[in-house]
Amino acid sequence: MAQVTVYLREKDVENLKKLVAEFDKKNLLPISQNFTSAK
Repeated sequence: MAQVTVYLREKDVENLKKLVAEFDKKNLLPISQNFTSAK
């Protein structure tokens, strides 16, 4: 999982924040579960 953390860059984090905002609007799974299942 260390590779995933290293891969994340500032732009990637911004994109993740945008996706998280959309997830919140749709009331989907929590961030932790979503991020874990995505990888």
